[in-house]
Amino acid sequence: MTKLPVFQTVRDVWRFIWRQRRDLFFLAAPFVVILSIANTVTSGLTIQSVEIDTPAAPSLKFQLVILVQIILGLIVTTLFSVTWHRRYLAPEESVTVAATLSWSSRHWRFLRAMLILFAIYMALAMLLTIVLAVLALPVGLTANTPAQFGPIPLLFLLALPVLVYCLIRLSLLFPAAAVDERLSVKTCWQRTKGNGWRILSIYIVASIPLFLVITAVSLILGALLPAPESSITFFFLSALVQQMLFYFSFAVGISVLSRVYRMLTPSGGTTPALSRPF
Repeated sequence: MTKLPVFQTVRDVWRFIWRQRRDLFFLAAPFVVILSIANTVTSGLTIQSVEIDTPAAPSLKFQLVILVQIILGLIVTTLFSVTWHRRYLAPEESVTVAATLSWSSRHWRFLRAMLILFAIYMALAMLLTIVLAVLALPVGLTANTPAQFGPIPLLFLLALPVLVYCLIRLSLLFPAAAVDERLSVKTCWQRTKGNGWRILSIYIVASIPLFLVITAVSLILGALLPAPESSITFFFLSALVQQMLFYFSFAVGISVLSRVYRMLTPSGGTTPALSRPF
């Protein structure tokens, strides 16, 4: 069983990001611009809807805005994820911006993996809620003061590491879908055996520099862009910077998954599918 080296993996990921910084900029640029414009438009519509809606009865316009944001988010997330996974796992491919924006059967498989993971998350969340509710029932029945209810929130807080651990163990479904490997949930779980917390540690360590950069940029922008919140220019500039930072951090997370997938896959992440044109 392969044991992932946490710090070496983080170094490899950041080395890859630095070497591919130019490609990252050009491949992420269309998504950054599209989402910045979309967020600017929908933010204005959302504010208008909230101003005229009551909390109990949001308007149809508001609901449509939220629906459009969700659908657009799923589409662009899938497109960029598949592109960047293959940038790592299939470096011999020449990926253009036009190819990045093209939807294929590969993207449907990636979206399917996303929905499978979401369904597993919801099922586990409901199961854990039921189990913890049963465990907390004796405390609720015997408690007479608010202080005696203290252990109940702690019980539900314990469910979070379980959910995160399960999602981490199954996260290799994404790079597998990007390179056309038909990886089942069972096989994915077996492949990540003994490395669940190591993968999570790699995520955390790789994200520390991003957290520092995003915090610093947020403070600087807060001082340089004191424009009114109702300004379209403010909305667009703010959305543009936020999307740039998001896609940079997103690329780091995808690279972590790709690196882990390559190290835990018997073929080294190289399959016949990698020789196919994008």
